[in-house]
Amino acid sequence: MSLQTWYAKLVADPAATPTRISINLSLLRITAKAVKKSKDSAIAMYIQHHVESFILRGLLMPITARKRKINTAGTKTVNISTLALDIGLMGMLRIHLKVLINYFVVNKNYYRVMNKLRVSLIHMETRETLEEALLAARRNIEKAAEFNPNFIALPEYFSVPGFFENYPSAKDIFEKTYKSTIQFLQRISSALSSIYLIGGTVVEKWHNAYFNTCTLWRNGQLLGGYRKRSLINAEKRIGFSVGENPFVFSTEFCKIGILICADIFNYEAVEQTVSMGAEAVFLPVAALYGHPDVKGHPLSERIASEKGLFIIKIGNVRSGTRGGRSAVIAPWGVIHEAPDVPYDFILTADLDIPKLRSYKEKLSKTLSTSR
Repeated sequence: MSLQTWYAKLVADPAATPTRISINLSLLRITAKAVKKSKDSAIAMYIQHHVESFILRGLLMPITARKRKINTAGTKTVNISTLALDIGLMGMLRIHLKVLINYFVVNKNYYRVMNKLRVSLIHMETRETLEEALLAARRNIEKAAEFNPNFIALPEYFSVPGFFENYPSAKDIFEKTYKSTIQFLQRISSALSSIYLIGGTVVEKWHNAYFNTCTLWRNGQLLGGYRKRSLINAEKRIGFSVGENPFVFSTEFCKIGILICADIFNYEAVEQTVSMGAEAVFLPVAALYGHPDVKGHPLSERIASEKGLFIIKIGNVRSGTRGGRSAVIAPWGVIHEAPDVPYDFILTADLDIPKLRSYKEKLSKTLSTSR
């Protein structure tokens, strides 16, 4: 039985009990492992990751571990609150699985191995402690590495516990997170070997100033960094300083650029990055709760189309409807986007660099003709 059939059967079965859901999820995991050597190996890893995420999050543990009490007459006694919890957890699992089925069916072709530039984006939940954030990042990066990407990218403020806007100062965030975050990025990059790592952002101190900085790593080596140039009010209020210089780095695949969140609204920052030859721009983001809801990625789509480049947006879970959902945007439209689910998600996509260069060539000719 195919993976897709297993998935559909699990969700569609009206008689599914918590125990049967648990068993079927286990079978899905076994099935995914069994077909890893087939042509659908990347899809198998994708499904296996999400099956395991349900188990790791403990959604199944209360179901499989809970036992019904038996009274002296030998009949079952059911606790109403326990039954309600069972029903609630079943409903939650069904909703999440339906989202993943639809996502799998729509995007399955992107999980087949192709000879193109591959990126994996870590769409993360916000954690309450630094240790939890770094552990989650490590687990997700290790999972992403199974897809054999050329780049793995983390979101803005990925290691900052809670909500950065609630901290009294940038200095406070720096003192609590910088050292551990940099050490983590160095170690995990060493383990990734040849994979480039876009290190989300870290609060960096330079002389007496504090910056929101995105770092680029490979083989445990820091290749460079970019300091955010367009600060939002919350960052200004707690004492961040403004970065000054664009960042573009040449790789064996293409030239990549880095912008951070609100920098995408900064015309000068975008123009400088494009003029330096960037073909793919990584954009770590973290929208605040006060950010208005945004449908899709209108600004990123327009810039990608007008400038002829890929924009690779890496967001966190709470940013989803506020313009910060992780997505890969090409000049011809959004080619991949994280689903709207309240847990960590790994988005993997292949970037067609030859197609991009052909698009840019046509765009250049069109602009020359119009002049």
